[in-house]
Amino acid sequence: MSAIRKSIQVDPVEHHSHQADVLINSATATRLQIPAMSDIQISFGSCQTRAKVAIGETPLFRISQRLSEQLAIPNGIQVHVRYEKSKKRLVLGPILGIMLSGLSPRADMKFGKLTPFCREVVQTAKAKGIVAYVFSVEDINLDQPVLRGWIYRNHTWARTTLPYPDAVYNRLSSRSHEKKGTVQELVQGLKGKGSAIFNEQFLNKWDVYESLSSVPGLSPFIPETMVYKGFYTIKTMLEKYPVIYVKPTNGAMGRGIYRISRRPGHFLCQYATMNGTVSRSFKSASALFQTLSPRISRIPYLVQQGLHLIKQRHKPVDIRALCQKNREGKWSVTSIVARTGGQQNIVSNVARGGNIVSVSQVLKQTVFTGPRPSVQTIRSTALKICNGLEKGMPGHYAELGIDLGVDTSGRIWLLEVNSKPSKTDDTLHPGHQGPRPSVVRMLDYALYLGGFAGANGNGTARPAKRRRQRKPMRRKRRSSR
Repeated sequence: MSAIRKSIQVDPVEHHSHQADVLINSATATRLQIPAMSDIQISFGSCQTRAKVAIGETPLFRISQRLSEQLAIPNGIQVHVRYEKSKKRLVLGPILGIMLSGLSPRADMKFGKLTPFCREVVQTAKAKGIVAYVFSVEDINLDQPVLRGWIYRNHTWARTTLPYPDAVYNRLSSRSHEKKGTVQELVQGLKGKGSAIFNEQFLNKWDVYESLSSVPGLSPFIPETMVYKGFYTIKTMLEKYPVIYVKPTNGAMGRGIYRISRRPGHFLCQYATMNGTVSRSFKSASALFQTLSPRISRIPYLVQQGLHLIKQRHKPVDIRALCQKNREGKWSVTSIVARTGGQQNIVSNVARGGNIVSVSQVLKQTVFTGPRPSVQTIRSTALKICNGLEKGMPGHYAELGIDLGVDTSGRIWLLEVNSKPSKTDDTLHPGHQGPRPSVVRMLDYALYLGGFAGANGNGTARPAKRRRQRKPMRRKRRSSR
């Protein structure tokens, strides 16, 4: 099944042949195997209709005004085109939608902190022959055959009407909003329109722990974790480990985390605030619990084994591997960076003031008591976790932030899995230019979902379907997210 990339020209009624709605040249017809003056089905996203195709001398893909209106095809766009001979169907696309919770009142930051990212996606998609637009759940009206959204044009955001997308990237901003019944109904309605929604939901730490613990070969990477059920849970874990972490099951960016250390004659409890890390000492576990209990009893918490992770210049280090599905629908590592926190910080999130550094540099500068892990081993561990999570967790995921730690013996540990990794500019490497690799990779996956996996202007498109995971290729160059 061949596919090509073409520019669309919408002809005014007076300039278009009345015999056909689509006019292509003979080379295009031969490449796509479309018979002349054929009556076929043509689709663009969720919209479809029947049309006649004629052959003429034109380098463009010319369509009638009628067809443009029926399929909501804008004039002047570039798209990928394939012909499904068995179905007599001509498919244009793909269309990618970025789904947000709502809009910001600021005209220059219409989508809040995600505005630069959204602009980058829409502009990069245009250059790759993909139609991308942004919409909020408030824009969804399932009674309508099309969806109103936003595109970036002439240095500003403009309203537009397009078909429901082939693929939807879920960037709903909060768990509570995502779980609302009305929002879930709209999400299911999008699926009914034919949209493949990836990164369907925020992840629950306990669900991730249970899911991965049951996957053969992954348990060595997972710290022991218990659901918090009162004093007994903390007491039991402190008897087993000198350091434990108490984490909210649905937390993010290091909020609500407590580190408890068993010291000679006392217990040290540390937690992060906007003004830095607070440290408090308690003579007994029961005294500690009396202070901590009111803070952690209102929402579900987990108690997790603490780890002796490596440090750089006395600063805690963790590793973020951004994993995404690629043009073949397989998990791959888009970027991998080490993050350091302040000397007193209990987490190393960039959002908490952490810094991005080279993984290989950190590993080289660390003295291990056991074998030194390689960057490639860390990459392959992240991919194992992605594939294991996909097997055990419901939902469609195509982008995961895998937070890993390496202890002083060289052992690799899973710290957290994030289904909504940060897309703000502070996650980019200094000096970064051009579209970030994570945007390019996501657009490649949109091509896969739309059935244009092999389309590059002169390639072969493969229909979207799941494939078995292959061993990742070794990559020499480290890229930014």
